[in-house]
Amino acid sequence: MHNTPGEGRRLKKWTCPSCGRTRATAFCPSCGEEPLRPRDLTVRDMSGQVLRQFRNKPWYGPETTLVCYDDIDLPLGQLRLRFKGSAGGHRGMLSVIEHLGSDAVPRLRVGVGPVPPNDDAAEFVLARFSPEERKVLDDGMEKAGDAVALSLEKDFETAMNRYNSRAKA
Repeated sequence: MHNTPGEGRRLKKWTCPSCGRTRATAFCPSCGEEPLRPRDLTVRDMSGQVLRQFRNKPWYGPETTLVCYDDIDLPLGQLRLRFKGSAGGHRGMLSVIEHLGSDAVPRLRVGVGPVPPNDDAAEFVLARFSPEERKVLDDGMEKAGDAVALSLEKDFETAMNRYNSRAKA
């Protein structure tokens, strides 16, 4: 389904810059805690609710959150990283912005579009990918994992510069 591209995929291992330990998760907030990779099990349009579990953490806030989500406005498999911005009509991202109280939330958008003319966007994002589309998406998801790892190893701007290129025609 379009809402769960890459379900069950593992991120590549990376080294935490603070403690030097090798990690295979998307987050290492401090060396004293387990790395965190929250899995959003909420209704998709209310994705911000998953952030409640982190409210009392000293590192919690919009600038320490990386939200990864699908985007029908990007071609299939294309990535777009941004430091901040509107929800762009994505109700799950709108929920995240509302729960964090800021649109200054780093995000990684993974293209699942475009929606074919005369198709309903809600039905489109819930439909299964064709085998050809799945191959393109799998490549995009691998790049997305690499972008997340690079943003943690180096910084988010470096990941933006490397992965925000337009798809080649």
